[in-house]
Amino acid sequence: MSGAALWAAVVALAIGTYLLRSLGVVVTAGRSREAEETAGEVDGASAAAPGRVATLVSLLPVVLLAALVAVQTVAGEGGRLVVDARVLAMGAAAVALAFRAPFLVVMLAAAVVAAIVRACVPGT
Repeated sequence: MSGAALWAAVVALAIGTYLLRSLGVVVTAGRSREAEETAGEVDGASAAAPGRVATLVSLLPVVLLAALVAVQTVAGEGGRLVVDARVLAMGAAAVALAFRAPFLVVMLAAAVVAAIVRACVPGT
């Protein structure tokens, strides 16, 4: 899959996720609190299911973006696996995130590591 097709898929999925979440707000706005409590008394499992679906739908954009970043980091021409400065930069970002660093620090750490690797290792 080319980079442009991958980005198109991400944008399409983002729009679909937004529409699904909007639909959920519209549908649940019409339900009264009493109806939800009654449904919970009749079948506890079915009352819990919409909460699980909502949780999964809310995580979908994060997972898709993480997959896109991972693919763009190690994908070379023709789908080859490429290990270069980007991989080390992502590792530095992951370490910074593990220490709960602010976003700006995470980005700077990744940029500095990538710059050092590119300066020290020819051909990266």
